Amino acid sequence: MTFVVKPVASARHRTALIANVNTWNAYNSWGGASKYTGAAITSFKRPNPGATLYLTLGAAPPPFPGTHLAHAEVWVLAALERVLQRGNVDAYTDIDFDVELSSNPIHAGPGSGQYDRLVISTHPEYWTERMYDNLKAFLDQGGDVLYLGGNGLFETVEYAESPTGVPALKFFGGTDGVSEAHRVPWLFRVKGQAGGVPARAERKLLGMGTVRCFADGYQNAAAYVVKPEPPIGTYERVRCGFPRCDLEPRSEDRNRRCARHRESEWARDRQGRVREWRWFRDESGRV
Repeated sequence: MTFVVKPVASARHRTALIANVNTWNAYNSWGGASKYTGAAITSFKRPNPGATLYLTLGAAPPPFPGTHLAHAEVWVLAALERVLQRGNVDAYTDIDFDVELSSNPIHAGPGSGQYDRLVISTHPEYWTERMYDNLKAFLDQGGDVLYLGGNGLFETVEYAESPTGVPALKFFGGTDGVSEAHRVPWLFRVKGQAGGVPARAERKLLGMGTVRCFADGYQNAAAYVVKPEPPIGTYERVRCGFPRCDLEPRSEDRNRRCARHRESEWARDRQGRVREWRWFRDESGRV
């Protein structure tokens, strides 16, 4: 069983990471049922061998859950901590992120207990609409999102109350293991359109979307497609070298930097594409 330990408010750092426990749950077949065997509701209160952090190393490749669930997310976390130093990335779960905006622990801003950046990795397939709205709010607050996943913000789900007090995950699209057409109405890029409500398309926040379910013209694309909507951190709008920063640059040299992002760097190639940027410490030395 894998545990995610979130920080106390007084000990937060500048980088937050979301553990994709909704996806862990969807793929969990403990007790004989998972989202992929047609279960409409799956409980979080059960063992989840597929989300273990233990993999047997040998000639055979690791099992599929081990390459895209909790173990894969720890690989990403370890890579981030090699840059930011161990303990400087705060971990939260999907459930933590599905709260009213005023109570959400992941807020962007320069103040104590707020975050500069949010990391979403590996396989964040199942999100609630409130999680989507909270991610949009984080970006609107000036936060940056590092998206290192695939098939993200794909199908909408809800949390169902449970007599144990531990929430369960409620699915609407279902799956029969053969056809996925019945999932289409519940995809973020589709849901709401029939009622005239703008869909919460994943590419509006992530800058890309997964080719699947033959929805919204994705069927003729490659593995991932970038649509005209502005991607995360529209670099043409920045005034210093760090994405989404509106502060005055310290200098006009090739790697423009403001006082706050004094260690951030960027460069463009001849086509104007941003080639690289690295993590920074703010004026107080925090990462």
